[in-house]
Amino acid sequence: MVVFTAWVVWAGLDGSAPTIDATDTGYDIVGDDQVAVRFSLNVDPGTPVRCAVQALDDHFEVVGWKVVDVPASEERVRSLTETIRTVSRANTGLISKCWLP
Repeated sequence: MVVFTAWVVWAGLDGSAPTIDATDTGYDIVGDDQVAVRFSLNVDPGTPVRCAVQALDDHFEVVGWKVVDVPASEERVRSLTETIRTVSRANTGLISKCWLP
């Protein structure tokens, strides 16, 4: 009975969380204090997501950071752009991580 109960709990939890895949697609240096980060988000329809977007300088130090709430959508794959303010000139922008809120 214990093995069956453990299997039911494991099977019930396995696969229940939506999968999230965020991919950097590009960036534009807007100026000395801003960078626009372009990324593709692949998530189950109807699932809101939160993503951390960051800007890095020539030494790969974080010069800008922003957490973005992406509302649920009926589309599985979306292309998004987020502008980040920076404390100094960035030379790149990218997705750090995405998760379920």
